[in-house]
Amino acid sequence: MTFATTLASLYAMSGIASCVCYGPQVLRLVRSAEVRRSMSLLSWGGWLGFSGVAFLYAMVLGPPEMVLVSGLGTLCQAIVVALALGQRMTDRKMRKGPAPRGASPLDPPVTQA
Repeated sequence: MTFATTLASLYAMSGIASCVCYGPQVLRLVRSAEVRRSMSLLSWGGWLGFSGVAFLYAMVLGPPEMVLVSGLGTLCQAIVVALALGQRMTDRKMRKGPAPRGASPLDPPVTQA
């Protein structure tokens, strides 16, 4: 086994292990609305975007190990962003209440005096 082959295998295993490390974070997000609210969508969204670029790069130019690692990392980050974004959307719906019939989603919410 050459050094390059060993390094490629370690790269693939480290990518899978890093995705396993997302497990506790995802469980905390699933269990707690407060944790979902506290997540920075700017940070996680940025990391997801950069990870998406790395995944596209791997798809076009990288070896299979890089595609696997980049794809799994992007998937894990997308799960975190989806959970946090879903909580924000739920919170927003709860604050606004139902929209009146025919109202545009861009209209400000109607408040009653």
